[in-house]
This record gives sequence, structure tokens and C-alpha cells, in this order.
Amino acid sequence: MLRRIAHSGAIVLVSLAGSVANAQDSDLVAAAEAEGKLVWYTTVNVRQFVRPMVEAFENRYKITVEFVSGGSRDVATRLTNEAQAGKVYGDVWDGSTAFSTLGPAGLAEPYKVAAWADFPEALKDKEGRWTAQYIQVITAAVNTDLVPAADIPKTYEDLLDPKWKGKMAWNADGGPTSPEGFIGNILISMGEEKGMGYLRKLADQDVANVAANQRAILDQTINGEYAISILTENHHASISAAKGAPVKWVPIEPAIMSFSRVGIVKGAPHPNAAKLFLEFLLSEEGQAIYREADYLPANPKVAAKEPGLRPGAGGFTANVISLETYTENKEKWAGIYKELFE
Repeated sequence: MLRRIAHSGAIVLVSLAGSVANAQDSDLVAAAEAEGKLVWYTTVNVRQFVRPMVEAFENRYKITVEFVSGGSRDVATRLTNEAQAGKVYGDVWDGSTAFSTLGPAGLAEPYKVAAWADFPEALKDKEGRWTAQYIQVITAAVNTDLVPAADIPKTYEDLLDPKWKGKMAWNADGGPTSPEGFIGNILISMGEEKGMGYLRKLADQDVANVAANQRAILDQTINGEYAISILTENHHASISAAKGAPVKWVPIEPAIMSFSRVGIVKGAPHPNAAKLFLEFLLSEEGQAIYREADYLPANPKVAAKEPGLRPGAGGFTANVISLETYTENKEKWAGIYKELFE
């Protein structure tokens, strides 16, 4: 369940078995507009993305979109409670880790959009229960006022330089893009013996465990509280650098590539509107809205604003640690984190 993303030509696309609905299918549009609304439980930034996406969809179709914003755990909890109460309100869900709850509970309805065949295997569920809506490339970022160009780390081993002791930070939470995911990436990339040796040496560097999200830690790095943020979404660093901030993301490879999933709720009260909305989100038109909001589109037909942020196009590799791989190894990786870094 772990894929290595290297060069665009190495990404294998699989053909779609069976028929898929098309966003321009007049029957689907008619059925969706007859329902007239849908409810979207979303984890994406409301001002930056959700409102522009809703506006674009409502301008295209006679459908009102209501949205509820929260984290992946909030989305999963809300839908689980609704299912247990026998009254489902949500139609569309998204989030990085929500499927770990929704999938086993049978709350994710299979549906393959017309663009489904364009997505690499690593970015879609073979049953169609979810498809990636945008990708996240996780790597290090440095404060360029504190880290001279000649000293910018280029490899994971460079992070072991004594000069960085006590000057690095990462987010103290769980998930594939947390220190647990970093540990998994190291063990998978280096092997168990070499990887554990590396992690023990990194632990001696006194990496700060910060109770904040990656964006907040990046901001702290920009402000000079740390020289290096070990786990950063590279597009966040790129956005800040474009605004003049003293920051540069570093393509240490293999980086970690994760993504946010989107899907339809089992028993959705507005199933056709949900399908049409999913078609729009994952189409080239919808994915362009993600791009304009500075996210990295998951649809490979839609280029990022800065193509070099993506593995392959950026000349670096990344490991996709799937939710299944993370779930299978979570206790082990969390145990290593607790033993070495807490």
C-alpha cells in the first residue's frame, strides 16, 4: 500500500472497469437539480477554497450547497453519530483521515466519477469509496536568515549535523504526515536496522515537539523560533516565500506524499446532487479551483501553480504512505516516537 512517486512517466494509470457517470449527463443534472441542495462536511479552508468552490458550483447548477467545516475527526464523528441515530444529514465528506472511521463503518458510498480513470492508483480507492481531492507533499523547510545557503540540508543525514541540535521542530500529533509518518518513511526507505539507527541519532538532536499544526510551526520557523521545520507542506513554504518571508522548502527525498480524500456518504439524502458535486470537484474545471486556491490538484491533468512542488516534475521522489499502511503500523511507529522523541 506504499507507492513511490518518482517521475510522471512512472505513475501507472489503470483503466476504469464499468461505466461512470458524466458531469454533463443530462439525467444526472436533472435529478440533482430536482433534489435542489446538498450538505458538504469539509475540512478544507473555508475562505481560501470552500466559498469559491461553492460559488462556482451554484453558478453552474440550480443546487444550493450547505457546508459544515471541521477537522477529519469532526467529520467522521458527525457522520458516525448521524448513522447511529438513523438520520443522515451529510451528503459529501472529505478529509485526510476520516475514511479510517467511515470505511470500516460502511459509511462511504462507492462512486467513480468520470475523471476517476485519470487518477493514479495511489490516489483513489479501487471500489470508488474515495478519490484524492488534493495532494500534500511533506518535507523540510528552513529559515533562510538562520540557515546559510551552503548549510541547507539536502539529505536526512544532514539533519544530524550538531549545528541543528535544539533548532528543529515538528508537529506533535498523529497521522501519515506527523512524526509517526516520518518514522515510517525512514524505516521503509532505509530498512529497519539502518532506519532505527538513524532515528536514534535524530532523537539526540532534541527536535521540539510542538502542539500545533504544520502551518503554525512553519510560521514559527519563519519568525525565527526554529531554524528548520522538519515536516512542512511544501506549497505552504512556497506561498510564504513568494510573499517575501525568509523561508525555503527543501526537497529531501524521499519526501512524504499524502492527500485529502473526498467521497459520498452512505445513505446521503441528496445522492444525485452529491454525485454531481463530486464530478465537479474532481473534474479539470473543479481541480483548477483548487489550484487557484494554492492547493496541489490531485487530478494529474491539472498542473499546479508551481509544477516543481510535485514529485517528478520537481526532480525529487516521494513515498505515498497510504491510510491502510499507516493504520497497520500506527502502534509500532507511535511506540518508536514515544520511546525516542517524547
